[in-house]
Amino acid sequence: MIECYASSIKKTYRCSYFRRRRGRPGCQAKLDWMANGETREKRFPHTCDAPIPPTSAPVEVITISDDSSDSFSSSSSHGTTVKSSTETLVNGLAEASDNTSTSPSQMTVPDAPIGPPVDMSQQMADETDKLAVIHISHPAPEIWDMIREEFTAPGKITRGLSREQVISRVYRARHNHFGGSIYGQVEVPPLSLARDGSNFFQFNFTFPGETGPDRLIGWGHPALVRLLTYDNVSLFLDATFRCVPASFYQCIVVMVYDRGSRCYVPCVTILSTTKTEWSWWHALHGVQVCTKMSMQPGTITCDYERAVLNAARDRFPESTAIGCLFHFKQAVRRRMQKLYIPTEEI
Repeated sequence: MIECYASSIKKTYRCSYFRRRRGRPGCQAKLDWMANGETREKRFPHTCDAPIPPTSAPVEVITISDDSSDSFSSSSSHGTTVKSSTETLVNGLAEASDNTSTSPSQMTVPDAPIGPPVDMSQQMADETDKLAVIHISHPAPEIWDMIREEFTAPGKITRGLSREQVISRVYRARHNHFGGSIYGQVEVPPLSLARDGSNFFQFNFTFPGETGPDRLIGWGHPALVRLLTYDNVSLFLDATFRCVPASFYQCIVVMVYDRGSRCYVPCVTILSTTKTEWSWWHALHGVQVCTKMSMQPGTITCDYERAVLNAARDRFPESTAIGCLFHFKQAVRRRMQKLYIPTEEI
């Protein structure tokens, strides 16, 4: 056997008679050794009927230890020698010679029949589909590790799905489970739940925008959302553009001043694809829906941005919209710099 493929997962060997010779087809026999050095798969039987090399001919030596799968040493010919502290591999290419100089730890084994490998492809596919949905927060390579540990065992020849097939099936199963929408993953457990088991996810909807459909996704712990239902609360609106995932433009944070703890508490977090007045209007409407339309703030403090002010006054006509002092000072400073006022006078 000669090595034809090597990776961190496995090493593959093929018969040295894989090339066509003298009008006879090449042998398609292959043997896989996993990285743990214990599990292997014989893909195809030998069809070469290779002649037995003479006793004086050198043989190929493949040394495999239990603690490392990288200790391989080889000379050249068609026999195979295996060193293992647990078992001796039967390769089916060479028969044992009468050479008594071979040490007990390295011995050439005779040809012996190996039973057909057990086909576990369907079982692996079913288990992959189940684990892909149960462990929705696990990446696809971790699902492959679970499948490999479950369906491989020392001394057992198994035919099944490869790593690439399992990973592709994980993505396909999740795509079908959520109806083809990646945003649907946040609507169902476990991604929709907080650590205490309460429903952290609040809303996910789209609305027509200027250039196409826009999206809003909101989260908020029920205990914090309940603070918004208090009468005459002080509401604070702010948005950031630096910590948003791909395909989103800004992250809106709705905060309230809790009189009991005397702290500003972030109650609802919203991801938005735009920052238009229409998107702010829908975001505030989504917050109202979270409170079952019982939200009546006394004051709303926000940035000096026309889109935010118009949306806040339209959604809460009885509330007082106030510009943020910090943003006001920033706007005044920029205006003074534009008028070329000296820095020491600003």
